[in-house]
Amino acid sequence: MDHMEEIKNVDDKSEIKNDVDDADDKNEIKNNMDDMNEMNEIKKVDDTDEIKSVESMNEIENLDDINEIKTVDSMDKTKNVDKIKAEDEIAYEIAKGTFRGFNYEDFQDFQDLSNISDELSEIKYAFLKINELHEFHVLKFLKENDEAEYYNKFKREIKNLKKIRLNENVIKFHGVTKDPSKNFYSIVLEYCGDKNLSEDLEVVSKKGWPYKIKMAMDLAKGIKFIHAENIILCNLNSKNIISYKDNLVITDFSSAISVDSQMKSTIKITDQNIVYVDPTCFDSANKFNKPSDIYSLGVILWEITSGKSAFLDNNGQDIEELKYSLINGERKLPIELTPIELTPVDYKELYCDAWNKNKNKRPPIKDVINCLDDIDLDLVYHDYDIVPEISCKENKSITEAEACLKIIEGSPRNQYLFLPEGEILLGRKNSNYIFIKDQEINKKHAKISNYHGKVEITCFDSKSKIFINGKVFSRSHILERHDMIKIGRSTFQYFPAREFKNNIDPRLKIYNNEYFHESLKKEFNKNKKELCVLFFDLDFFGKINKQYSHDAGNYVLKELSKLIQNGYVRDNDIFARYGGEEFTVLLNNSVLKTAYETAKKIRSSVEAYPFIYEGKNLKITLSMGVSGMNSSVKEFEDLLNHAEEACRKAKEYGRNRVIIWENEQISIKKVSMLYSAIF
Repeated sequence: MDHMEEIKNVDDKSEIKNDVDDADDKNEIKNNMDDMNEMNEIKKVDDTDEIKSVESMNEIENLDDINEIKTVDSMDKTKNVDKIKAEDEIAYEIAKGTFRGFNYEDFQDFQDLSNISDELSEIKYAFLKINELHEFHVLKFLKENDEAEYYNKFKREIKNLKKIRLNENVIKFHGVTKDPSKNFYSIVLEYCGDKNLSEDLEVVSKKGWPYKIKMAMDLAKGIKFIHAENIILCNLNSKNIISYKDNLVITDFSSAISVDSQMKSTIKITDQNIVYVDPTCFDSANKFNKPSDIYSLGVILWEITSGKSAFLDNNGQDIEELKYSLINGERKLPIELTPIELTPVDYKELYCDAWNKNKNKRPPIKDVINCLDDIDLDLVYHDYDIVPEISCKENKSITEAEACLKIIEGSPRNQYLFLPEGEILLGRKNSNYIFIKDQEINKKHAKISNYHGKVEITCFDSKSKIFINGKVFSRSHILERHDMIKIGRSTFQYFPAREFKNNIDPRLKIYNNEYFHESLKKEFNKNKKELCVLFFDLDFFGKINKQYSHDAGNYVLKELSKLIQNGYVRDNDIFARYGGEEFTVLLNNSVLKTAYETAKKIRSSVEAYPFIYEGKNLKITLSMGVSGMNSSVKEFEDLLNHAEEACRKAKEYGRNRVIIWENEQISIKKVSMLYSAIF
């Protein structure tokens, strides 16, 4: 019983425990449900916040849209204000009489000028009907859709044009007009024809040089006027220059800037205009300046002389490659801007200086005008070697005792230029004391100072190269006896004071007998292998003096001397008057065969030369002797005596012939048979 009760109690306890467990489960379920309800509440709150957040973001986006709309609206209002302000300024200028406002309806018969238009503007011309008068005018429309930018460019161009209305080589600004169908004003300009210089170059190139220089001067004067107002064109080229009634007019100011403002040029560099643009301005950090226009002018000056346009077809060449070559001064372009044959040297030098890659070395516009005004039309460019003409100012006070320069290479050869005491100039300009007509030297190339027996030659700049005895010197050089001086294509030999008087025959201007002996002795002691002497005499010369006059004889001697000196005597040879009508030639570095050939040429040329005196042709012939180094020559006098003896034999054999001395005299008739034995 007790046991049963215990069991019952246990069961009751278990039941109680089960009840408790059930209660715990219920509480847990309740708690779980409470938690779920709480989480749902939180989720509801989160969802509400998210909804509120999205609504807030939408409100913000709507606000941004509103602000953006307000900003755009504000910008439009600003642009409208700018436009109204610009148009008010234009109306004010018109009312003030600064320029004229034209009624667009008064213009008729519009025609496009596509050859003058460019990427920045559109050009038309039209009749302006005023009462019964009809006038041509040009209307310029800027290619710009942005109103604010349009009026910035418009006002800038008008401001520049207003400054330069009084020059015949710059287009005249008349006023403005407004096409009702367009939003913007356009510029009204003078009509200067419808043909640009680029189209007219072939015609210009066929004109004479006075005409071409006049064209170049038109441009230079126009640029001078523009630069005087501190305006820089930036885009000067032959397409925006009008050729009208033999006058050139600069027409385009679309890219022009004022030095006085901080504005940059709006020029767009293309493969078309790149040749004209200053290469230093390819870098946007570098500003256009007046030398930039000088560069463009240099290219146009080349076009005037060549008859070719420098405008380029792309030909597949990369514009960056073109820029690189121009920046480095290489000018490797599809059209090479090479010098043109027969262009005046002064003109060629001018345009080359104008496009110097160093803008600081380009001439200012006033120097360009001075150069154009002083061009020597007689000195023209050749792409081949010529013999330069050399002359010297007449100076009656100078004597032949002064130091002098002998012309070795140049025309006339073997003339002597005496150097007065003091300073003289040398160059290609005819105002120099020594004038050398040579494209390879400068207008003023060098200065020669002659003080107290010391003669010094000085270069003016690094381009003025002078060679002394084959070596170039940079600045000054004191000349020494017999220095060889090369300047351009001319060569001179220097003689100190009194040497000419002591060593030169005063009448014939060749060496005298004393100098010949001195030179022969000197060369014999130095070179005993390759020396030859020619000795010759004029046949029957006494008859010339008797039959005609001594003046006729003097004429023959002078002509003969010039003929031989200029035609057959080398720089290191010595040609001298031995006495009366006798002459000698010392041939340095020459073998007997060469000397004989030279003698033959001299004899035949003298026989053929027309010695015309007072209308009469005087027949002149020579008897010549030739000697060379051989075993019988012990002293220098032997060489001279052998040649003189051979000359005497030539006279005995009938005159007008050449005899070689070779231990026994050989006549010219026998030489051909004995050549193998002699040589």
